[in-house]
This record gives sequence, structure tokens and C-alpha cells, in this order.
Amino acid sequence: MTGFRGWPRKGGWAYQELKSFLRIVLRENVDPLEIRGSYAGAVGMAQFVPSSYLSYAESRNGFEKWLTSKEDAVFSIGNYLKSHGWNKNLTLEKKKRVLWYYNHSKPYIDTSSLSHRRSRTNSHDRRVRGKERPHQSKTPVPVMVCGRSLRLKS
Repeated sequence: MTGFRGWPRKGGWAYQELKSFLRIVLRENVDPLEIRGSYAGAVGMAQFVPSSYLSYAESRNGFEKWLTSKEDAVFSIGNYLKSHGWNKNLTLEKKKRVLWYYNHSKPYIDTSSLSHRRSRTNSHDRRVRGKERPHQSKTPVPVMVCGRSLRLKS
């Protein structure tokens, strides 16, 4: 065995992600050597692994544009979270569990939850002062994209 801990356990997962990646580059006619990603294979602003891109990405302009589009990242992450059970009526604990599917990082989840609490307080303050617009969602979905907190309307 090599020095990689967990290799046998992750080998099947990595193989499936490689197949998904090849499906994308063949379908989109993209040079696979031009795509930059993380050591684990996550790509784009949404940091999706290839199988998540195939299942949840929202893009009107194809894979190459999706990689750098903030709007596509927000809609894709929103689609991912909604597909994993997100809705505005969930308790904070259940929302944290849904966020765990997207990012297995406690600091990420805690930061997103804190952002959510702050936005709910600000939303309440706007309603009390009569400054909230009627079309605004009262429970934004907190999402971090490339280290920046974004809020999605649920």
C-alpha cells in the first residue's frame, strides 16, 4: 500500500468522479488539462466535484462559463441544497445537517449558521421599521462561495 491513507476506501469514489469528469469534457468539448480544481477534484466557484456538476449545476452557458460565474455558482449551490432537503421551515439544526452535505466542515457550517442568524435579525429589524420589500425572502440560505458569504432566497 502507498502512503495515502484511505486509498482503498476512496478509490471507487475517485474512479466515479474521473468518469464524470471525462463525461463533462467530452460532452462540452473542453480541454481537460485547462481545467483547474482542488486536490479532491472540486471545480468552479461552487467547488462541485464532477458528479455534483452533472447532477446539480445550473448553467445556461455551459461548463466553461459555469466555472467562473458567480450567478451560476449561487443557483447551483441553491439547487444542491434544495435537492438535499433545504427549505425555509427547517430548524437550525436540520439546516446545519443539509449544509453538511455540501461542505463537511464544522467551521463552514458554523459561519453559515451565524450569517443566517444575523440575516434573520436584520430582516426582523427591516420589517419592524417598515423597510422590507414584499418580495424579499424572510429566510435566506447562507452559502459561502470561494470564502465569501452569499445568501440565497429559499
